[in-house]
Amino acid sequence: MKTLFKNAKIVSPEYEFIGYFVVDNGKIVKVREGHTLEQGIDLKGKIVIPGFIDIHVHGGFGIDFTEEASKGKLVEAIENYRRKIVKLGVTSFSPTTVTSPHEVLLQASKEISEVNMESDEGARVLGLHLEGPYISPQAAGAQDVTYIRPANIKELEEYWKSSNGRIASITVAPEIENALDFIEYATLLGIHVSIGHTNATYKQAIDAIRAGADRATHLFDAMTKIHHRDPGAVIAILQSDIMVELIMDTIHVVPDMIKYVISTIGVKRVIAVTDAMAAAGLGDGEYVLGSKKVKVTCNTARTEDGRLAGSVATMDRYFYTLLMMGYSLSDVSRMLSLNPARALNLKLGCIKPGCNADFIVLNSDMKIEEVHINGKKIV
Repeated sequence: MKTLFKNAKIVSPEYEFIGYFVVDNGKIVKVREGHTLEQGIDLKGKIVIPGFIDIHVHGGFGIDFTEEASKGKLVEAIENYRRKIVKLGVTSFSPTTVTSPHEVLLQASKEISEVNMESDEGARVLGLHLEGPYISPQAAGAQDVTYIRPANIKELEEYWKSSNGRIASITVAPEIENALDFIEYATLLGIHVSIGHTNATYKQAIDAIRAGADRATHLFDAMTKIHHRDPGAVIAILQSDIMVELIMDTIHVVPDMIKYVISTIGVKRVIAVTDAMAAAGLGDGEYVLGSKKVKVTCNTARTEDGRLAGSVATMDRYFYTLLMMGYSLSDVSRMLSLNPARALNLKLGCIKPGCNADFIVLNSDMKIEEVHINGKKIV
């Protein structure tokens, strides 16, 4: 059944105008500038933007995906999370685990195969993002070094088979043992490899990109520092053409550095990710990130030894932050919606024919009024 939405200010990364669009069988099939006399849902000049897509999120609302997997309750946790996060404009997300024992990641892989990827009540699930365990102990950040290990193709095969092919991404440090063969194999499976938690040299990072890595996990954080005689992974990534995640809570990366990255590599390569942990959507207190205890004070999450431990931000906060920094609706939409979708080769994150009809309706104050997934109003 076709549904027409009219009198909308349509904002997509490619254009911005007053117009109308048609949804059929969950897909956008027509977008036009101007007005129409056809019957349809009158949005009365409200703003329509693509739904937010978070491809790196460890949890929120008291939920930690890794901890829930360790208890065999990941499916239930995802169902709970997706119903809450959609209210904040997130229409798709990739549940992300941290470095953990093999059996925990195997359980997470098994449970992701049991999840309904689409839902009539909440956000779409895009597949698992394994952040570790194949990372550098010297760049572990808040992850548990106890469970860090060399890249292991046999383990990956187990995760892949248990997940029924639902591992979307994996973060790998290029310098660890077996990394390049592992990256090549993961890429052959269709898994997107992201460079992260790494002390890689410039050359090691370039070699990983040539092996198939197509993204960088939270640029700057838990990564080789830039030095004028040893540029390291950051410069290799910036000089390449791969996609780049940024935690835009202005704590992990300050506004001036966010602006620097966007101006240096262009808005088309930048992906806003929350890297959110269990406290996102809640308040100060004590939480967990995988096996680590985390204390949240003044919107900042830290481990007991003082390391940053993910963010407590949500994508709607990034939306307002980037607008306040002076970026256009189209550019903000690209970083929060289209670019994350492109990173996973998905037809999401845009208001144009062929894309899933996942969109947010904003009022004149830029507040979320409605959220639609596959053309169906969820919020």
